[in-house]
Amino acid sequence: MAPLEPVAACLACGSSDRDAHHETAAMMDASAQRFRFSRCRACGLVYLDPRVPAGDLGRYYTDAYLPYRGPEAWGRWRGLVASGLRATDRRRVARVR
Repeated sequence: MAPLEPVAACLACGSSDRDAHHETAAMMDASAQRFRFSRCRACGLVYLDPRVPAGDLGRYYTDAYLPYRGPEAWGRWRGLVASGLRATDRRRVARVR
């Protein structure tokens, strides 16, 4: 598990006033590491807190990370995959709201 670093203030507005919002496991990662999200009380931004240090992001976003590979990686299934990814993104946005 990569060590996480605390977030002192909202990256959008600088406020340190926040509420716990959601906790989840990493997707496509075999570790049992959990990630917490906070919601800024001042501006509403939802952000990872604590966060993965910038130098450790490559552990989660390797060259095999499918969104980096583009639609060509899926061949004839790219339309179906794109539709599924859009649906997943809509559910994620709805959860954050």
